[in-house]
Amino acid sequence: MSYLAPLLLPLSVAFGSALILTPLCRRVALALGVLDRPGGKKIHAQPTPLLGGPAIAVAHTAGVLAAGPVDQVSATILVAGGLILLLGIHDDLDPHAEGVRWWLRLLFQGFLAVFVIYPGITLGFLRTPWLSIPIILLWIVGITNAFNLLDNMNGLSAGVAAIAGLTFAVLAARYIEVGPEQLPTARAAASLAGACLGFLPWNFRSRIFMGDAGSLFIGFTLACLAAWAVGGAPPPPRPSSSRCWSWPIPSSTRHWWWCCACGAGNRQWWAAATTPPTGWSTSGWAGSRSSCSSTFSPCRTLSRPSWSLR
Repeated sequence: MSYLAPLLLPLSVAFGSALILTPLCRRVALALGVLDRPGGKKIHAQPTPLLGGPAIAVAHTAGVLAAGPVDQVSATILVAGGLILLLGIHDDLDPHAEGVRWWLRLLFQGFLAVFVIYPGITLGFLRTPWLSIPIILLWIVGITNAFNLLDNMNGLSAGVAAIAGLTFAVLAARYIEVGPEQLPTARAAASLAGACLGFLPWNFRSRIFMGDAGSLFIGFTLACLAAWAVGGAPPPPRPSSSRCWSWPIPSSTRHWWWCCACGAGNRQWWAAATTPPTGWSTSGWAGSRSSCSSTFSPCRTLSRPSWSLR
């Protein structure tokens, strides 16, 4: 269970920050009159403060920053999340007004999705951006609005987001040894889960609502983290006529699968447990480089990460 250690700091910081910031945001909402008043299909009896969303967003940001250096994709998601938070705050300031037109909302959300995708989030298994980018766009915009629609009773959106965030965090942390690029995803997901858990005690009994700001921010951030976890790792480089690459692929057993690609795109797959596969030198298996057999001419050397055989 040691792989869970990197999650404790962002989870704790975000949880504590949300516990402190949520009542402060409640007081601000009461002072400014940012209230969700009863009427229509709403079943709460008293006007309820909004602006729980900013508390969740700031707590999440605090958890991400406390976890360590922030990479480009994490920073991009935080900036885009802040922008969509502003859209939600605009709606919360007058929840009974018409608000921003639906097509403008979708256009703005699509722009933010492109902004997040630009640093390099792709679905590697599709192997082409012409399929990957539209699917990610639909995913981010769809999940963002799904959480906005889901926010119709106390604890529902925050509870679902906390469960999803913890699941993302544990799964990403479990495979950090296989893919170190999953560490920022695990930390960010743990931070979001902690922020939602810290908000929940104040959300019960309708003491404060997260509002559109909170539901849009949660849905957008979760969608981005899911896309990042699935396709955040760069795909293997394309082989050329003069180089040869290898990369590890975990299997369900305690083996490593290695793929060698060289020449005009020829590939050979190897499975190994305790001994080097054919075409690898014995001394190179424990180090960072290994010789390539003459079968793969003109390949000369294979570079691989310095992960140990499990």
